[in-house]
Amino acid sequence: MSDAAATAPAGDPPAVDPAVSAARKTARRVWLQRLVVGLAVAGSLWGGWHYLVNGAVSGEELTQARTAYAAASAALDAARGGISEVTSARRAAQGQLAANDALVRGSSAETDPAVRAARARLDAALLALARTEIRAPVAGVVSRLQVQIGQRLTPGQTIMPII
Repeated sequence: MSDAAATAPAGDPPAVDPAVSAARKTARRVWLQRLVVGLAVAGSLWGGWHYLVNGAVSGEELTQARTAYAAASAALDAARGGISEVTSARRAAQGQLAANDALVRGSSAETDPAVRAARARLDAALLALARTEIRAPVAGVVSRLQVQIGQRLTPGQTIMPII
């Protein structure tokens, strides 16, 4: 079982392109990391506000924490944008899979025109091969060959006596 098939939710077809699956995993990982950073920054802001009110943190430290929070928030928004891009790529891949499935649904080796044409060429080649063989009407040993390689024969012509 492929990695993409193992991670696909029940009912969803597996990703067509391994790149889509890898991009989806990367986007999830980035989103989760940025969410954790954002929560840590939010926690530090809350703690910073609490300490600022009590006089334990300077206004500059609080400003730095707010700047870090804004950066984490922007990174989170970018990760969400990346997730939407990956989701769009996944939908496009699923659409392509459905289109390909519609093309091959109901088709088989017996009904495929290319396979039928190849079968006709094979039959013609086998017939041409069969026409190159000369079979003796009786079993025996050839005593003398009366024709040369490449010589054309006519029906009824004696080409070798058989003992």
